[in-house]
Amino acid sequence: MGSPSDELREKLQVAFSGYKFRDERCGMCSVDADADLLAKRLAKKPLREFTADDTLSYCRLLQCQPDTGAKFIFPKLLELRTTESERLIHEKYQKLRLHFTPPEQLAVDGYSENEWHTALGTRDLATILSRLSLIKILSGRIEPFLAEWLGSNPPPHAALVEFALSFWKTGVPEPLDKQELQDWLLTNVVRGFQRAADAGQLPDRTQQALGLLRAYSGQ
Repeated sequence: MGSPSDELREKLQVAFSGYKFRDERCGMCSVDADADLLAKRLAKKPLREFTADDTLSYCRLLQCQPDTGAKFIFPKLLELRTTESERLIHEKYQKLRLHFTPPEQLAVDGYSENEWHTALGTRDLATILSRLSLIKILSGRIEPFLAEWLGSNPPPHAALVEFALSFWKTGVPEPLDKQELQDWLLTNVVRGFQRAADAGQLPDRTQQALGLLRAYSGQ
């Protein structure tokens, strides 16, 4: 998937621009000479000029206190879009959203919306589920994004049924709540799409998949 647009990057950087580089390693970490040199080098560098290696190195410097300096580096982590950066967001920064200011949350919500639209454009169910997991971390809610998908024109009957089937009997990535996701799908897809099926508005393949989903869900 592509990186955020220049406009989104700018909004994120402006929203989080009030935070400065902080080197607050614990006593055991601060005796590492190489880490000291790295910290001094990064402290002199504007955040906009941080490379991918700089960004991940800063996070590793503070791995013993993962929330320290988190807002300073957060826009760059979002911008990276690598496996490692997203692992850090999932593992270390899930609670950061609770401390966002309104302008910060607004900028992050804009990023989430872009991620969602891009994911839906791929039509890849694994990508959509992965982005939904990231959105849960960033925005704390998934219902508005699912509702937007549901309201697409033409209605995404086949895609939503296949999406539900893809994880119904397996798991979902953290921090998604499988029960929360299933409850939404029960109401809006399993029951909601049945009316379209009864009216003969669904292709045969989608009707068959919906029947399987109903069996899985006990409806």
